[in-house]
Amino acid sequence: MDNRNNQRPQTRRPAQGGARRPQTGGPRQAQRVPGGRTPSRGTPARRPKKHRSTKAVILRLFVAALLCVLLVFFVLFLAGFRYMSYKVVRYDQTVTVKYIGRVDRDGNPSKGKVIYPDKTATVNASEGTVTYSNGDVYRGGLNKMLKHNTGKLIFANGDTYEGTFVNDVISGAGTYTYANGDSYTGEFVNGVRAGQGVMTYASGGSYEGAFADGKRSGQGKQVYADGSVYEGGFSEDLKNGDGKITYANGDSYEGQFVNDKREGMGTYLWANGEKYTGQFKDDVMHGQGTFTATSGRTYTGSFENGMIVAGGGTAREPDGSVSDASEPDASVSDTQ
Repeated sequence: MDNRNNQRPQTRRPAQGGARRPQTGGPRQAQRVPGGRTPSRGTPARRPKKHRSTKAVILRLFVAALLCVLLVFFVLFLAGFRYMSYKVVRYDQTVTVKYIGRVDRDGNPSKGKVIYPDKTATVNASEGTVTYSNGDVYRGGLNKMLKHNTGKLIFANGDTYEGTFVNDVISGAGTYTYANGDSYTGEFVNGVRAGQGVMTYASGGSYEGAFADGKRSGQGKQVYADGSVYEGGFSEDLKNGDGKITYANGDSYEGQFVNDKREGMGTYLWANGEKYTGQFKDDVMHGQGTFTATSGRTYTGSFENGMIVAGGGTAREPDGSVSDASEPDASVSDTQ
């Protein structure tokens, strides 16, 4: 019996590596999208992200930075920090003074930095000090960050002043002590000695009287280190005008002075009793005058460079007799 008719027909397999035919009516194959991704069934494809422009990024950063700055300023304001600016008159000029720092409950500067047109300073109200950039230190009253009313100023060079101030300037009454030991107590105007005051010198001596522009000017009394005393007029810090000086050796002169020297009419009295009344020039007898010796003899006539001019006058003896002065009188003493 032939068994070939009873065998089942064999199905042919496709060759390895071959492609299968799609079945009709079967599921659709997934479509590929750009980029190689195969989206899941039923999920829509994502759109590519749009890049922000550079201007937009910069704008956002600027806004963020501005907000940070405003926040910092707000915190500083709550902490008591302030910025203040003043228009003030200083040395007869209107200037701007700025302050940056803390203030107290009344709004007055407490601790911070002051900016002046010519320097800066650090204020510390708790210590009551203002320390300037040039090394000066001040303790006292302030008005719009300027020294005002009473206070004490210690200069970097060692000088000190204690007294009144007006708009940052030494004005009014006070005491100025110099680094060399000299001191002045009296009146000031715009930072210089003016009015009545007393100047005491470390080397000895003193002056009491009038000042102008920082110099002795007007009527005053000068006591010198050697004990000599002058009372009279001054100008430009020198003896000028009428006055009297008594020297340490007992001599004295009363009359006119020009630039610290005896000049003009005056009387010089020696400690031994001799006397000259007449004209002076460059601190010595010069011109017409009368000299009286201790013996009582007098000479009236011409003098030159402190000496009697021979034949230039007449001599009168104690008995009243008169003679020509043909020779210089050796008894004429030298003036100081």
